[in-house]
Amino acid sequence: MKKSAINISKIIIATVITIAFTACPRNEPEPQKPIILVGQFTWSEWKQKAGWADYSASDYTPNAEVLEELKQIIDLDSIAFIVFSSSWCIPDCAPQMPRIMKLLQAIGYEQDSVLIYGLSRDKLQPAVPILQYDIKFVPTLVIVNSDGMMGKIVEKPNESWEKHILTILEQ
Repeated sequence: MKKSAINISKIIIATVITIAFTACPRNEPEPQKPIILVGQFTWSEWKQKAGWADYSASDYTPNAEVLEELKQIIDLDSIAFIVFSSSWCIPDCAPQMPRIMKLLQAIGYEQDSVLIYGLSRDKLQPAVPILQYDIKFVPTLVIVNSDGMMGKIVEKPNESWEKHILTILEQ
């Protein structure tokens, strides 16, 4: 009788240990919650704070011919680029924003001169620039000059970022 009580005790202890190890998490990191950046940022600040995995846009190479056309017609001193984005918008903003910045750098525009606005999840903050440029989706690239808004590209360009910008500037 004692032997069967000891064997039952061993089975119970083994079962409890098995349940404890299979029911408890294995120190795996919890998925990170997206960082929500709201307000105005430079590209350098955005890269430091947004928490995205990659900012290189290594999958994007601007068309060299269109780049040359842009360089010929664009007056970098009289035009400004404003990007409305969201650090929490991983599927759209995380790949598109680095492409925009790579292109602007390629045409000679100083990346930290680009005005970047991070939007709240409800897209209501920062209110003034959102209302001023009627922002509904992110990313949105707004091109302005001294006369006001020349045009904007919402979420994705028609063909490519460089061709769409060229189309706006040629209007």
